[in-house]
Amino acid sequence: MSSTLEAVHAGTENPQVNQDELTYEQQHKPSSEFSSREQYLEHELQIMAPKRWRPNLPFKDYRFELEDTIPAMAATIGKVVMVGAIAATFAGALGLNEGFVLENVRYELLIASVFIILFSGFLLPTANLAGTHVH
Repeated sequence: MSSTLEAVHAGTENPQVNQDELTYEQQHKPSSEFSSREQYLEHELQIMAPKRWRPNLPFKDYRFELEDTIPAMAATIGKVVMVGAIAATFAGALGLNEGFVLENVRYELLIASVFIILFSGFLLPTANLAGTHVH
């Protein structure tokens, strides 16, 4: 009987921590600990486990990296061009001036940025927005 109690007591003294139970903050390592940038980014992708449809806080649940700016800039440029083209089409057909196009693009970007930050930044950070899918 005493050996059973010792085994149970020994199990509670030094519990095994499962890697899946650790949070992103606990698993994150600085990039200086990796031999290449590619290894660091691969590690970041492996440890990132965002919560679906619940708030994900930057630097607690994920981090922004320099490589994230490229698809973000491409999506912004694509959004401006698309909205500008549609607004210009309506402006030409309705006889409106160039100011209409500029104001339309400006408002569209402001409205879209709220949804992008809300959905892609906090609620579902693994979702790719239209035009930003990276293979």
